[in-house]
Amino acid sequence: MTALLLLVPLAPLTASLLIAVWGRYAGWLNVLGVSVSVLALLLIGRASPALSGPWFESGSFQLTVGLSLDGLSRLLSFLVAGVGLLVSVYAVGYMRGETRQPRFFATLSFFLGAMLTLVLADSFALLFAAWEGVGLASHLLIGFHFTQVEARKAALRAFLMTRVGDVGLLLGWLLALNLTGTSDIGALLGQVVNLPAGTVELLALLFLIGAIGKSAQLPLTAWLPDAMVGPTPVSALLHSATMVAAGVYLLLRLEPLFAAAPAVLLAVAVIGGLTALFSALVATAQTDLKRVLAWSTVSQLGEMFFVYGLGGPYAAAFHLGVHALFKSALFLSAGAVQHAAGTLNLGKLGGLGRTMPLTATAFTLAGLTLAGVPPFGAFWSEEAILGTAVQSGAWTGLFMLGLIFLAGVYIARAGVTTFWPGERKTEAREVGALMVWPALILAVAALFGGLLGGALRDLLPFPEAPEVALGWRIAAIAASVLGLVWGGVRAARLSDAPALGMWPRALGAALESLTVGVAHLTWALSLALQRVEAGLDGAARAVAHAALGSSRGVQHAESGLDTSGRAVADFAVSGANLTARAEEGGFAQGADGLARGLGSLGTWLRGLESGKIYLYTLILFGWMLVMTLGAVLWR
Repeated sequence: MTALLLLVPLAPLTASLLIAVWGRYAGWLNVLGVSVSVLALLLIGRASPALSGPWFESGSFQLTVGLSLDGLSRLLSFLVAGVGLLVSVYAVGYMRGETRQPRFFATLSFFLGAMLTLVLADSFALLFAAWEGVGLASHLLIGFHFTQVEARKAALRAFLMTRVGDVGLLLGWLLALNLTGTSDIGALLGQVVNLPAGTVELLALLFLIGAIGKSAQLPLTAWLPDAMVGPTPVSALLHSATMVAAGVYLLLRLEPLFAAAPAVLLAVAVIGGLTALFSALVATAQTDLKRVLAWSTVSQLGEMFFVYGLGGPYAAAFHLGVHALFKSALFLSAGAVQHAAGTLNLGKLGGLGRTMPLTATAFTLAGLTLAGVPPFGAFWSEEAILGTAVQSGAWTGLFMLGLIFLAGVYIARAGVTTFWPGERKTEAREVGALMVWPALILAVAALFGGLLGGALRDLLPFPEAPEVALGWRIAAIAASVLGLVWGGVRAARLSDAPALGMWPRALGAALESLTVGVAHLTWALSLALQRVEAGLDGAARAVAHAALGSSRGVQHAESGLDTSGRAVADFAVSGANLTARAEEGGFAQGADGLARGLGSLGTWLRGLESGKIYLYTLILFGWMLVMTLGAVLWR
């Protein structure tokens, strides 16, 4: 089973490498890689394989890497691989005739492999590496048409904005490593109850920042709609179903940590609620079909943050799964429209339901699901959100009804303007089967997304959402229908005119200014930190140079002392040698000569010894005479 588990992320990563090296059959190699991942997940079945091991150790810290398949990672793995497979098939038809296909499909396969690694990782180190890999792939795919200035700007903005959030994730898992001594996610979650309250709040806040950046929540919102300049498969896969869902996944994965930080949970609810409301309002005034869907994605993700912060992780996970299905179908349908009509401008579209019936069917089914029309999938997931909201208070329940109404307004306006059987503003024909059937399959799957709720009861460790009272359920249906009618009638009468007036456009401009402001602030802070770092580096270099100069001075002094010492030692050795030679050559030989002289003198004296006193007297007289003459001459 562990071999199959490894195969899940490695298959698309291997396909990416083959495409980059070989280049032929790029699209189908990508499809093959994702198909192997889906097959491996099916063969694993209900088993829960896991493998983990140490990667790096330093002192008391240990970085581990590993994969595990539990209920939550199983849900996300099937979503990523399943939706990724259908989008990959769609991309084969969509990218036909495009230049640089190997680059596109190699990056797409790399993205899928990185995303599967992210959801399967049981280590912060591996999760963060995959998180950054997903961001890199997103940047490359958004800017695929890099010859267009708009594409380059959108790719750069997406990369920078998500990096702002990634700093929070990086600091969070490094703090977790410092607290637990390991990068294992389970180790942190197992010690949450033993951590000080302030530390838990700080950890949760840092991880929340990472989730905000990846899921385009306030104030890092506007990069996601701008990213729609990328090819439609990119929009469908990266920015609706998988990558932007990584932020919600991070919250769900760390649920015990956030449950122990109620203040941060409140912040999650407020940020999610404001994002959902503002983005839904902005969506009602967009004139580009994909931008309508992009702002819708931001709003739907905001709903997931909102209900999670209210204490409903089950409802957030439920809606995450259904959203992946219907939003991918909507984006694929929009891509088919763009491919056939050559535009996504709502003012230039209309009457395509007659010439593109299959695409219109897929869009309509997915749109009704998004609006929460019973018995389609999102009706059940939004009912779970509504139940949690009502449990928190009537006002939060009414707020959720408002979001349901706005969803009906913007999706009906977009669908009617594009497919309503009125005036045909452009010539378009149904696209090929490779682009039609993936959208239809995803739309039909979204219809039955309500069945996902039953499966999640066994998969996830979260308590189910509270039951919704009949009155609230009727109110939710009424809000959905009213929104659809409002948006549809406004579109039929006024075409691409904003459904709620012009002021939501001003709100969209304000949100974009907020995002740009955050970007500028982040840039200014980075420059300030760079200057501080440069100052610290300069100070460190000065200290280092001073220390180096001192060490060199000490080295020179030591060298002089060594030279002097060697000279003294050499002098001492020379003196000793001289003394030894003097002793051997002078003193010893002189003493021997003196001894011999004294011996000869004694012999001579003995010869003089005769016993005659006059001779002794004569010798003494002679000696005295010599001494007297010497004294006289000296004077």
